[in-house]
Amino acid sequence: MLRYYSYFCRVMKKTMLMDVEKLRSDIYIQNCPIRCVLSRISDKWSTLVIFTLEQCPVMRFGELLHMIPDISQKMLTVTLRKLEEDGVVRRQVYAQVPPKVEYSLSERGQSLLPHLNALIQWAKGEFDGIMEDRRRYDEANGETVAKAHNYKKHEI
Repeated sequence: MLRYYSYFCRVMKKTMLMDVEKLRSDIYIQNCPIRCVLSRISDKWSTLVIFTLEQCPVMRFGELLHMIPDISQKMLTVTLRKLEEDGVVRRQVYAQVPPKVEYSLSERGQSLLPHLNALIQWAKGEFDGIMEDRRRYDEANGETVAKAHNYKKHEI
């Protein structure tokens, strides 16, 4: 019986390695539109920038920096550039001294809001249960992941 199990494991490992190589070489998977788009809008800061611009439709850089806790000036700059590049955020520059730049959601950004808000509502509704599951998992596995990350319930 052990011999058959060992053979089965070798065959499965070889099959899985072949499948991974096929996936890596597949041009469609490497340029997957789902992965390409979701990676840009689902990172930590992009979601918060989009949510903040929903609350205050036109904001200057300093206002965004002040409204989003813990974001650095550099990360806000990078995030706004990525969102502008993808057409989610509109950047309006006014020719005056000192320069005035305002950010707002584009039509594409506005079209994202119902989906983002649905995800936010889901997260708010499931938060307590998820934290409880993490606590139980930690207790069962002798880990302190939730404590290490210092999860707190924030009002959104």
